[in-house]
Parts: sequence; structure tokens; C-alpha cells
Amino acid sequence: VPARHPGCAIPSPRLGGHFNPAVSLCVWLLGGLRRTMLIPYCLCQLCGGVIGAALAKVVAPSERFANASGGAFGGTAAARGVPAVLAAELLLSSFLLLAACAGPTEGRSRVPLAPLAPLAPLAPLRAGGGVSGGCMNPARAFGPALLADCWDYHWVYWVAPMGAALLAPDGCQATRLLLK
Repeated sequence: VPARHPGCAIPSPRLGGHFNPAVSLCVWLLGGLRRTMLIPYCLCQLCGGVIGAALAKVVAPSERFANASGGAFGGTAAARGVPAVLAAELLLSSFLLLAACAGPTEGRSRVPLAPLAPLAPLAPLRAGGGVSGGCMNPARAFGPALLADCWDYHWVYWVAPMGAALLAPDGCQATRLLLK
């Protein structure tokens, strides 16, 4: 398997590491990922979410895993209310996507602050994570939901990040212009 295989955890110098379907969609919209690779990337990311949830299930005591619904986020949406969770996930995902697209898609479009990009979502995550759980990744939501068979409000954790991915390219372009 080559090092640039979509399921591989070794980031490509050209594309960076993609572990989130929303990031892959945004990078594709910005021209940093070929259309033919978008679906394979997303499928591999979903498989990664399932594998991660399966590993958590193996190491966690079965009672704790069941009490936490396997780490599925549906209970958070039910407890906090769908509009609040949807807004928080949209905002958090937007910050994540703006940071993810600050430079890793192409060398010629990098901004001077690109090395600090991984730190950008930390403050918003700290602020909004208590509202929504701070998922920001449909693959991260999918694995636990599948293993725990907990699909309540699962759609929220797809709609918000993917919606942010559709809006983020305009924000990324504006951010690049401001920081250059």
C-alpha cells in the first residue's frame, strides 16, 4: 500500500492528513483534492471512525460503553436542544475548516500563520464543546452511532460540518487575502 493511500494515517506533503469528510469536501471545493478521490477518502474516514469506536468498545468496560451509548452524540443533542447543537457544531466546524484550509492545500496559497492552524479550533472547542460535544467530524459521529445503534439526532453531526464545508471555501479565500 503506498504511503498516500487514502486510508493511511501518514499525511501526504501535498494534501495533508484528512480524517474528516467535511475537511475533504472543503479541500475538494478549494481544488486541493481530485474529484475521483473525494468518495474514497470519505469512505476510508468512515471506516476509520468505525475502527476507532470498535477499539474503544474493546478497551472500555461493557457497562460503561453501554451507559455512554458507545460515545454517540445523540444524547447531547437531545439534552441541549437541536437548534443550539446545530448552531454550535456549525460554528465549531467553520473554525476547524478555516484552520484546516489556512495553508495545507497548496504551497502557493499558504499564509504566514499556517503553522499555527492546528491550534485555531482549540478556543472555540473549549467554548462550544459543552453545548454540542464538539464532534465537528461526521466520521467521528458515525462509528460510535453504528456500534451502539444510537441514531437519535445523528443527522445533526452530518448537516452542520458538511454545511460548514460548503460555506468555508469563501471564508478560506477571504482569510488568505487578509493574512497575506
